Amino acid sequence: MESLSWTGKLLLLNTRNAKRQAAPVSLEGQIYVFLWMVGAGVLIGLLYALSAAVRRLLCAGFWLSLLIDAITGLGTGLILFLALVTGNYGQLRLYELLGACAGVLL
Repeated sequence: MESLSWTGKLLLLNTRNAKRQAAPVSLEGQIYVFLWMVGAGVLIGLLYALSAAVRRLLCAGFWLSLLIDAITGLGTGLILFLALVTGNYGQLRLYELLGACAGVLL
């Protein structure tokens, strides 16, 4: 490992850590994470509905709509981030995204 550059050493360490962290998730764990993401999707849907109601209530013009959309986008990102970190330690998997989409559609 002495002949590697610092970037090569970092890449080697990251691949070793990635192999250690990629543990299989049990079916019960996957169902738990999926339901957690569905709940996050429901919260995102409620946030979107709330922002649409505020926009209609205030007869928002361009700039106010832009501000409300930015706040909604940041809130959505925060909800997804917290749900991913809490539910599955930040690992992103396809069934998690499908669960969040299903929650938004509810």
